[in-house]
Amino acid sequence: MNIEEIMERARARIEEKKKQGLFTEEDIRDIEEMELKILPDVSEVRSFYESHLFKEDYTEPGGIKGALRRLFRGKLIKIFFFFMRPLLSPERIGAIMDNIKLLHNLSHNLVVELSRQRIKNLELEARVKSLEEKTKILENRIRAYEKE
Repeated sequence: MNIEEIMERARARIEEKKKQGLFTEEDIRDIEEMELKILPDVSEVRSFYESHLFKEDYTEPGGIKGALRRLFRGKLIKIFFFFMRPLLSPERIGAIMDNIKLLHNLSHNLVVELSRQRIKNLELEARVKSLEEKTKILENRIRAYEKE
């Protein structure tokens, strides 16, 4: 494939269309200055989950409680943990983790779907802009044919 040959053919076609009145210098300048935007692909939006939230074997965290006991060793901490013991039971922590998993799934799926919809929106905006340009070119062609 010879790039110079392709460029020469493109230049010749542009000159032919300029002579026919289909393109003006302003149209050609607009095409040259047009900014190309790369649109992401919807299939590239992947779904992933935090692995630590979905481990099957969940153990009750005991490090913080022990560290606080060693640090303070006071009655205030003993009273605090006495009243907080029902809230820190393994069943309660398991229920809290299930709720966290559900909320994480919900928020994650919302982000994934919003990302996909944003990409589709960008694609549609690009298509509309392309169609506007094509209709403008077709209108110019029609005017050129009507002048003949």
